[in-house]
Amino acid sequence: MNSKTLIGSALGGLGLFLMGGLVYMVILGDMNLWGQTAEPALPWIIGGEIVFGYLITWVIGVSNASGVQGGAKAAAITGLIIGLAINLIMIGEGHAEIKNGLIDTVVWPVRWGVAGAVVGWWSGRK
Repeated sequence: MNSKTLIGSALGGLGLFLMGGLVYMVILGDMNLWGQTAEPALPWIIGGEIVFGYLITWVIGVSNASGVQGGAKAAAITGLIIGLAINLIMIGEGHAEIKNGLIDTVVWPVRWGVAGAVVGWWSGRK
């Protein structure tokens, strides 16, 4: 793994984390999509976002996407697929109501698209 991939993963994770804070805490703050009762454990969330940042960096690399627009598109499509799958499972297991799962499914490609734009910008630099 080279430094460009490591930095891309960190930037993608940062983009996901910041967009997650904006969407889940500011825009949807009083909604509590999953019915959490405990305070979020930020180190675990940050770690997960960095792992997803790596996935975004990898997807952009293997799809030969380039630049802000290419990165955003590749990541948003990937985010939609993963978000839909996770939310269908959460609904099926009774962890989410259908409405909340559908809302979260829409949030995934938005967050991932923004993170993908950042990673696409980074990876497209000369």
